[in-house]
Amino acid sequence: PACFVLSKILVPETSVPLTAGGIPVESDTVVAEDDDIPEENIAGEVISKQSPLDAAIAGALDGVKMSVGIAAVLILILGLVNLVNQLFGWLAGLDSPIGAFFQVVTLANISGLLFLPLTVLTGVSLDWPELWQSSVLIGRRLLETAIPSYQLLGQLGQDGTISPRAILIVSYALSGFAHMASVGIFVGGTAALIPSRRRDISELGWKALFVGTLGTLMISCVAGVFDTGDATILGTPAAGAIAPPMAAPTTEIISFDVEPVYLGSQLVSLDSPEI
Repeated sequence: PACFVLSKILVPETSVPLTAGGIPVESDTVVAEDDDIPEENIAGEVISKQSPLDAAIAGALDGVKMSVGIAAVLILILGLVNLVNQLFGWLAGLDSPIGAFFQVVTLANISGLLFLPLTVLTGVSLDWPELWQSSVLIGRRLLETAIPSYQLLGQLGQDGTISPRAILIVSYALSGFAHMASVGIFVGGTAALIPSRRRDISELGWKALFVGTLGTLMISCVAGVFDTGDATILGTPAAGAIAPPMAAPTTEIISFDVEPVYLGSQLVSLDSPEI
């Protein structure tokens, strides 16, 4: 519910919404001029009554428009981010002092610096290396989606660079779609269906990104509150829960004393078929 709370704070409802309690359907109907098809007004927009085949065709065309819009805006945003990364990489390859400066001032470090105050408030750690690594991971999620950050988080956890508590908090902080690519999906897909509201959708997309980022950080704070230092929360077996190794099987030779068997005065072997 963190996103709902923040959304109500950022965009409060100052009046009764039009869709409160249901979709308002106006009772008056109009008739189309071309084919005399009765139409209804739903939320101020005319909705024509179509056959199932017409509805399927219209849905397919809307789906194509939505997919193309999402792909176009997604390529645009990720391309711009990659272009900026390439620019920083080219500047880092120059001679000193410019090259040495941009080897430190990278896009990941800039985003980590922006998220440093918020990362401190999540309660990750007060140890500077661990705090900085966590801040860079959360900042990279904004530009590169959560997949590279999760991959790097797993490596840092295996190397022992960050503690299990930091892994827990950062994992919750990364668990969301609060990144630039998500804005492209939302704006591109919705604006393709409602081109007349493209400006409003674009403004709302950046607000949604801001709310989503704060929402994931709030959830990570709650996860840190309930962290009691139990290692089993990350899948690590608890102390004493590991079964002791089984002893290797041993072979014991048992010998029996067998009394000799005589038939009359003749000694008979135990392997004899007569026994």
